[in-house]
Amino acid sequence: MMRLVTYPRVKELLAVYSRFFSVEKITNPIVEEVNSRRHTVNKSLIPKEVKNIHDAVKVVKELSWAKFDETVDISVNLGLDPRKPNQSIKGVARLPNGTGKKVRVCVFATGQDAEAALAAGADVVGAEDLLLKIQGGFMAFDTVIATPELMSTVGKIGKVLGPRGLMPNPKMGTVTKEVARAVKAAKEGAVQFKVEKKGIVHAGIGKVSFSEEALLENIRSFMVALLDAKPEGLKGKYLRNASISSTMGPGVHIDLPSVDPSSARFMLD
Repeated sequence: MMRLVTYPRVKELLAVYSRFFSVEKITNPIVEEVNSRRHTVNKSLIPKEVKNIHDAVKVVKELSWAKFDETVDISVNLGLDPRKPNQSIKGVARLPNGTGKKVRVCVFATGQDAEAALAAGADVVGAEDLLLKIQGGFMAFDTVIATPELMSTVGKIGKVLGPRGLMPNPKMGTVTKEVARAVKAAKEGAVQFKVEKKGIVHAGIGKVSFSEEALLENIRSFMVALLDAKPEGLKGKYLRNASISSTMGPGVHIDLPSVDPSSARFMLD
C-alpha cells in the first residue's frame, strides 16, 4: 500500500496517481472528495457492455468531471507486431474539427519556402539559425516540418527531437516541399499516430466541450486514416478492439463494427 500526502493544488495529479496506486489513507478533505468522485465514476457509472460509438461518445461526455476541458482519446488495438519493420505503421489523420489544442509549428526552410511557411501561420521558421536556437534549449513548439534539402541540418538535432516524437518524417507529411499545406494541416488539427510496442494506437480526437457531432466527425476521419495505414499483405484481423475516454475519465469499450471503415455498420447509430 502506498501513502500519498497531497495538497489542494495537486488534487488533479492525485486523480492520475489513483489510477495506478492504491491509496491507504488520505486526510485532506478535498482529496477525499476527488477520490470519492473517481470511485463513483469508476464503480457505478461505467457501462459493462460495449457501446455503439454514438452511445460511447455520450457516456464519455457524461462521465467527464474535471474542472478543465479534458481531451477525448481513442485507443485502438491492432493485429500487428510492431517489431516487424513492415508493421510499424505511422500516419496522419486530418481532423475536420481540429483537436481543440493550439499547435505551435516549427519549420526548417529557406527562401520562398520559408516565406510560404510564415504566410501559412508557422510560429518559428529558420535553418542554421533555428538549429542553433534549438541546440541552446529552445523547445517552444509542438510539431516540426522541414523541406527535404534541410533534413541534413535537422539530423544534427535528431537526438533532441527524436525522443520527443518531433523528428520530421515523410510518412507523416512533415518532410515536404509543400510547407504551406503542411503548416495549415498542423494548425487545423492534423494528428499524428504511431503504433506502440503492444500494437496499440491512440490519439486525442478533440475535447469534451466539443459537440457529439464534432467528435464523431473527428473519429470518422481518424479511423479512415488508420485503415489507410494498414500494411499491404497483412494477414489476420487488423482492428481488434477499441475504446474511448476523457483525460480523467474511465475507458468505454466500443462496438468495433461501429468504428471499422470496412464494416457496413461504420459510424451508424
